[in-house]
Amino acid sequence: MRFAAAVLIAFSAVAGAIDVRRPPTSADVDSLIAQGLPAARDGLEAALIAGYQPGRMGVSGSSGNPAFMSWLTLWRWCDVLTRSGDDEMARLLRRHLFNDPKSGELTFVGPGCDSELEAIPEAKAAGMAQSPPEEILRQLLPDGERPGRGPLSDVLPHELLAEFMKDDAFSRCFFSTLSEDDYLPLVLANLRDIRAADPKNWKNYRQLAIALAVVNDSKPPGFWPHDQVTQSLVPREQLPVADQFAAWVAANESGGTLLDLRKLSAGQLKFVVDAFVRQDELAWARKNIRLPVAGFDKAFPMVSYRNDRLVKQQYSWDEDPYLLETIRARGGICVDQAYFAMLCGKAKGLPTLFFTGQGADGGHAWFGYMKADDRWELDCARYATQNYSTGHALDPQTWKTISDHDLRLLAASFRDKPEFAASVNDLAMAGIIGRAGNSALAAKAYESAVRTCMMNPAAWDARGDFLVRSGAPPAERKKFHEAALTQFAGNADLKARHQQALAWVARELGDTAAADQLERLILLENKRKRSDLSVGIVARQMQAQLDSGKLDEAGKEFRRQVSSLADTGGGNLFYDVAAPYILALLDAGKKSEAVKSLALIRKKLSPEKDGILDGEIRTLEESASKN
Repeated sequence: MRFAAAVLIAFSAVAGAIDVRRPPTSADVDSLIAQGLPAARDGLEAALIAGYQPGRMGVSGSSGNPAFMSWLTLWRWCDVLTRSGDDEMARLLRRHLFNDPKSGELTFVGPGCDSELEAIPEAKAAGMAQSPPEEILRQLLPDGERPGRGPLSDVLPHELLAEFMKDDAFSRCFFSTLSEDDYLPLVLANLRDIRAADPKNWKNYRQLAIALAVVNDSKPPGFWPHDQVTQSLVPREQLPVADQFAAWVAANESGGTLLDLRKLSAGQLKFVVDAFVRQDELAWARKNIRLPVAGFDKAFPMVSYRNDRLVKQQYSWDEDPYLLETIRARGGICVDQAYFAMLCGKAKGLPTLFFTGQGADGGHAWFGYMKADDRWELDCARYATQNYSTGHALDPQTWKTISDHDLRLLAASFRDKPEFAASVNDLAMAGIIGRAGNSALAAKAYESAVRTCMMNPAAWDARGDFLVRSGAPPAERKKFHEAALTQFAGNADLKARHQQALAWVARELGDTAAADQLERLILLENKRKRSDLSVGIVARQMQAQLDSGKLDEAGKEFRRQVSSLADTGGGNLFYDVAAPYILALLDAGKKSEAVKSLALIRKKLSPEKDGILDGEIRTLEESASKN
């Protein structure tokens, strides 16, 4: 107890010496480093909490004050650099190792794949982090990279640590780009290696350095660039990060890029540098693709379409090496056209994404690119008549799925406003204050994050999660989500998210009728333009019925929704609703009902002969006939 009191006194003394109303000086940073980063972190934490004032509607509080923001940035550095390599490895393992309740064994899920299983316990991850399995590290980390165990401050030389902490503009960019899913030991090592290899170009290309650092803290998925090519044919390569930096700088300085890489943000550049192929591939694209930025959508049809492969249902490339020159000469199907356009765009310095989606006649691939600052063209070869309601890509920083709707929201203009930065800082303060045990002030910080920037969806999500964690009564949560519905009435994804939350609250209150009505509303409102959201509601309801063994109820829902969503549901309806139900019927030995259901789905979807969806239905029909 005497020790704890002494620590509090020490914290108070440090906090008292820090005036968060004035900007920190170079001497302040030196003083923080000299006292030791753990003590500096705790002292900054105390000072920030003591000086924090929440904002109000449209007006930021402390978190919008430039001086306060700079001190908060220094706290972020201290917080990051005092973490240990073991702790960060444990966090990495929990993102990829899951408990399989059926087998009782660990399940590894690699980059680019999702899992609904429960992550392994923190204690188990901490134990494994001290000696992580080599086969897992080989799949997660770039070749030759292995984790250290000490504090992350050991990764950076003292001089570089001080330089980073004193550079407020660089620091804010770094932390605004950093994700909770980044593997920090490698992110910091990447920055260190780039800075050491090319100090001359560091200042003008720091955004590029940050993008490379966060993209190269892991290996790309084993199926990159997509799963319809024999991987041994892809000319994959992940150079040391300093070599990648030098290559991109050289391309930009020589005029090989259509956009000036010095003028793009790290968040934009990560969709340029995720080109994990040999340099000669990128050089070929720079030499041979002569398209202006405004007309770069024409890169897609440069690859002629191979109808013969579609008829043969030959969806995978297993011929010659998967080179840009070969793809253009031989032609391909949509995935090859999209890959060609995407990679050529990256080579030319354009942020690009490879999209896939389900439409009226099954799956399709297309690409999107950024024409100018945050002006994205995401429908290149999307084919509007097929109703591809949502395109899915991979975020190269986290290798998690990102949709075209997500990307448009990330590029929204409000993110460049001071109110958004203040809102993000409010969320950081809410976390700091909550960990310090002051729940009442943390609640005000979450509320401030929403009020300061009403358009920030992350603030609404964080406050909603806090209300659940803190045991807020259902009536308060209901009022909160109703306000969110008003705010996001024009955004289908966000509106549906809060409608679903309201449905959960209604069920908690025992009002099943209200919950069912809300879910029907999501279904009906999105039926035409966002059938993926409508199908998602049906799929969740049906899966619950299947898990409970209620095949008859699932059958009624199947028949009702096939009739309702057939015009717009397309591949989503088949894969997420029809196929699981029909397979459940076959597993239950109900062959006759399965055959009838297949006939109904074929009739209602009317797939194009020899198209992708036609082939998928035929495969299931053949399976049913053998059953």
